[in-house]
Amino acid sequence: MKSLRNALRILDAFSLERPVWGVRELSQYSGLSPSVVQRALAAFRDGGFLQQCPQSKRYEPGARFWEYGQIFRSRLRLDDIIARELRALADISGETAWFTVLDNEQALCVQVAESARDVIIAIRSGERTPLSLGSRGKVILAFLPQAQRERLIQQSTAPA
Repeated sequence: MKSLRNALRILDAFSLERPVWGVRELSQYSGLSPSVVQRALAAFRDGGFLQQCPQSKRYEPGARFWEYGQIFRSRLRLDDIIARELRALADISGETAWFTVLDNEQALCVQVAESARDVIIAIRSGERTPLSLGSRGKVILAFLPQAQRERLIQQSTAPA
């Protein structure tokens, strides 16, 4: 298990901020000996998880990670994740929780987890509202670019 933990520690060093490593610098970063790092990197390279630049001899993530990412993406069910998190939020807060997205300059309610309380907020999945009405739209409105936000507020307050 120690070898596996060491190998995972090495992989954890790779990130968007630091996608390329040499053996010595990865050894210093991880606290593992250069020989342990070299053997692990070679095993990951042979398995396609890392690739080694022929000129610099430094390592970077290989195509196998992309393949695993595709498997993860094919199995990822955002609606299940959102539903689980909304339910947890509603349970913790005791209030109705909803997930709303911006669609065609309106707030579109995608999912709702109702409160267990007697007072229930009347919002349904699929319901659209102007961004200027209700907290769900105003939160989205607050984070829009200033010019778009001002235009939408002006439209909502203009006489019909």
